[in-house]
Amino acid sequence: MTENQQSLLQEAQVYVTDLIQNKVSKSVRFHTLDHTRDVVAACEEINSNDQYHISDEDHLALILGAWFHDTGYSGGRSRDHETVSIQHATEFLNAHNASKELTDKVIGCINATRMPQNPTTNIERIIPPRPVLYDPAIDPRVLAEPGGRTISTEVSAFKTSTGVEVRLFMPVINVPFRLIFAYNPQRAGVLDSSTLQPQEAFQFRFAVGTTF
Repeated sequence: MTENQQSLLQEAQVYVTDLIQNKVSKSVRFHTLDHTRDVVAACEEINSNDQYHISDEDHLALILGAWFHDTGYSGGRSRDHETVSIQHATEFLNAHNASKELTDKVIGCINATRMPQNPTTNIERIIPPRPVLYDPAIDPRVLAEPGGRTISTEVSAFKTSTGVEVRLFMPVINVPFRLIFAYNPQRAGVLDSSTLQPQEAFQFRFAVGTTF
């Protein structure tokens, strides 16, 4: 990555840090500055895999997209926050005379975080929250499905989880207290959705009510 590209990333980090710390409501618990930093780190880690052969500009677009993907929470609502995130990213990039090609790639990365995800390029497949780690153009053991989703044909790609749940019904409030224990024997390559860290073998949860 060139010196100018590294400088742009540093300025983006400063810009996003200020935006999230001062414009995003403190009531937002998950999409915080720490979460954004985790996403950037996860993208860097996944991108370090040489199989992707990503150019410096694509690398720049990926990390910029990771920095800006949740800035839309500054608008005060979660619904369609990606559109506001794109506005912030576009304004920042225009102010720094970024090329339209780079801007479009950053927008693509931010759009790729919308649920359900529909990535169309390698960098869009890398960006979390649920990165698509396989691409038929890279790994011939992968089959492509309509809409761009991919599935590995390797047996090791299948994931399993098992566990038990105990429900204690409380007669006064008429809702169940739930104790949930899970064991994930095949979890290689799976990231925890809340921390973006590798999934743990054993998990325990406590919940009140019939849904999480």
